[in-house]
Amino acid sequence: MRGEFRITKSNREQTPFLVIGYINGRRVRQYCRTKGEAEVALERKVIELQNHGHALASIPNELRVAALSCTERLAPFGVTITQVTDWWLGQHDWRKKSVLVKDAVNLYHPELARLHQANEIGLRMYRDTKQTVNR
Repeated sequence: MRGEFRITKSNREQTPFLVIGYINGRRVRQYCRTKGEAEVALERKVIELQNHGHALASIPNELRVAALSCTERLAPFGVTITQVTDWWLGQHDWRKKSVLVKDAVNLYHPELARLHQANEIGLRMYRDTKQTVNR
């Protein structure tokens, strides 16, 4: 069983063989230099489809290379990509830092007063902005 992929001839001199197929309705192509390389690529795609369905098979090669590289770089520390991702999202999740509008207004008023006292904004700007924010 070869799934939805097949080997064809390409019109490129450097890579005369082409593994082509469709994943989630999108055409996927991989150019190969030898027939053997093309057969290996074909079998890899078929195995991916059998084991993990279309979701895994549609991951771009650049992302796979990046994942392997990051895994190798994290290995000496005993950390996985998932752990690093969870940590980063915990540090940078803007939803945890959000505040209610009324609290933001209460924080903004002292800053607005500071700008006016430092002559960075004029009296009219101060009053108009304060009035608009309160509305």
